[in-house]
Amino acid sequence: MVKVNYASLQTQSSTMSSASQSRVAGFNQLISAFDSFGGSGGELIGTGYDAARAYATSVMSPYYKGCILYSEAVADAANTLADSYAAKCGAENLDEEQLQAEIHHATSACIGLGNSIVRLESVKQTEAIKTRLNNLRNQYDAAQSQLTVAQEKLDKLLAFSAESPSACASADGYQGLVSQAMSGISVSFGGGGFALPEDLSWVSTVEQGWADREIAMENNYLSALEKVKTGEPLTEAELTAIERYAAAYPERVDASVLEYVQQARQVKAEEMKIRGLIDKVDAGKSLTDEETKTLQDYQSNHPDSNLLENVKYALDRNDTKQKEQKNIDDESKEIISKA
Repeated sequence: MVKVNYASLQTQSSTMSSASQSRVAGFNQLISAFDSFGGSGGELIGTGYDAARAYATSVMSPYYKGCILYSEAVADAANTLADSYAAKCGAENLDEEQLQAEIHHATSACIGLGNSIVRLESVKQTEAIKTRLNNLRNQYDAAQSQLTVAQEKLDKLLAFSAESPSACASADGYQGLVSQAMSGISVSFGGGGFALPEDLSWVSTVEQGWADREIAMENNYLSALEKVKTGEPLTEAELTAIERYAAAYPERVDASVLEYVQQARQVKAEEMKIRGLIDKVDAGKSLTDEETKTLQDYQSNHPDSNLLENVKYALDRNDTKQKEQKNIDDESKEIISKA
């Protein structure tokens, strides 16, 4: 059964992007170190140094490029899933099992109401019968509408689920290359020297991926930049594209663009936090005083938010739950005091 929590999916995507950028920064430092060592032929002379330099440039540098490609592919997969879900299903939490139950209930209601309408249409039409028929037809239309909405949501959820594996295809491929490289590295180091691994077939694939990465990074950045210029909302993939390009070429990205991205990240993080608190109340859990204040502050500071109705409902429901719990506690104390 497919079940997706929108806030969790979006938060996971942002977290993966941030974690990937941190890892990539570390891998780039290692690549720079190995490349620098590889160019030290005039300073470190000898057969051992020559072997180590060849190993650094032919094996270790491509290996860490592969690690970067894998890390970014994992982040891209998370971005694709988050953006794809938002495009197909909106910002709603969807549960296949719950939707199927709604469809079953609405279908049963349509059948029952349809049979009642047919029976009443076959009898003499008095005013009372006509009124009853109108009521039944209205109920039938409502049930049919509920059925249509639930079926559309289920179709979109299943379409998202069916496409999800393809989002991870690139990451799966690079994971295989990194594993293949690590296997060769482990064997060669196990020999106690810098003999090149026998199988370096993965290197050419990594180098091609690295070249493709440079092109994609440029294109994705320019595409996202156009949306920044027009003030359009950015998808998770577009936010990542700007951040990734800025990390690689900081001198090419204007500070105002980074500020725009940072603001978008902050707004999204706040929205996901609010959605998470709403989900907590929906799950029947009580909010802490701090969480309640967070919702109240959001309600005051964002009068035009499309989440205001949900926030109000969550606050009211939480307040009711706390009062009910207080009554139960008071009754328990009274019983104990009388015992």
